[in-house]
Order: sequence, then structure tokens, then C-alpha cells
Amino acid sequence: VTYEKIDEHLKSVISFTDEMKQHNITMETTYCKMEKVYPETFVAKTLQIPKTDMCYRLTRVRCVNKKPLVYTVTYLKNIVELPMDKQYYMESLYKYLSDVHGIIIEKGRDTLEAALPTEKIQKFLEIEETMPVFKRVRQTFLPGDEIFEYSICYYPGNRYKYTVDL
Repeated sequence: VTYEKIDEHLKSVISFTDEMKQHNITMETTYCKMEKVYPETFVAKTLQIPKTDMCYRLTRVRCVNKKPLVYTVTYLKNIVELPMDKQYYMESLYKYLSDVHGIIIEKGRDTLEAALPTEKIQKFLEIEETMPVFKRVRQTFLPGDEIFEYSICYYPGNRYKYTVDL
């Protein structure tokens, strides 16, 4: 099955699930793993926590029409106890955090760049090594500018594009 690239307009922080709903596209999570980890130096610095403080790492692959559209690794600051069971993270993470834990994302910052995929990214996205990917790095903030999330998302270059209205 072929389809045109999904064109996402960057306007505000929105979950991938809601992005797809705006395009009338049904998405499915085919890989999901939540774990509590000690952060790497860069992640600890980004989340503004000591390397000795654990954080959550959520790894997911989201698909459209059985084709992987995004491979995401999300780090969350440990401000509430989150379950490890993947059933809680198959749909919108932001909706779950809001509805169950009262965590409201107030704002975010996305950085986009082109990259070549690593072997791991190739495997998860089912792409060749020469297929460029969009790498989106997201930081989200709680009220009071407290950083909460650091995510790295990889989208196959032939299936996704971004539009920014200036």
C-alpha cells in the first residue's frame, strides 16, 4: 500500500496520536517498552536531573497501514510513579499523563534535522541504510518552565514531511 507523505504543520505540542487523528489516519503501536533507567549524561543534563536519579524511558514504534512511521525514544522525568505495563502507552502518552496523573504539558520545543539511520533505526522503521530520516528532538515543559520530557523521534524521509508557517 502506498500513500502520500503525511504533512504535519508545526503549531503547538501535540501527540502523534492526535496528529494522525487530524489527518483521519488510524495509527497502531507495534512495539512498546516502558522502563526505569539511569540516564546517560546528556539525558540527565537535558532533564536537569543528576545521573544518579532514575527516569523513565519509553520506546515505541507507531505504524500507519502496517508500515512503521515513527520510532521514538522518550525520556520522562520521574515526578510520579508510572506503570511499566505497555498497555498504558499504546495510544497517546500526553492524554494518559493528563487524564490519569494530571500532568499537563504547557509548551515544547522541537528541533528537526535530516540524518541517516543507524542499524537499529533501519530495523524498527523497516528501511534501507540509504533512506534519510527526519530526526525530531522534542523537549516539553510543565507550568513554570520545568522540563519534563526529552524525546528523539525518527521518521522515514519518504513517508513524512513537516511544514512550518512563518
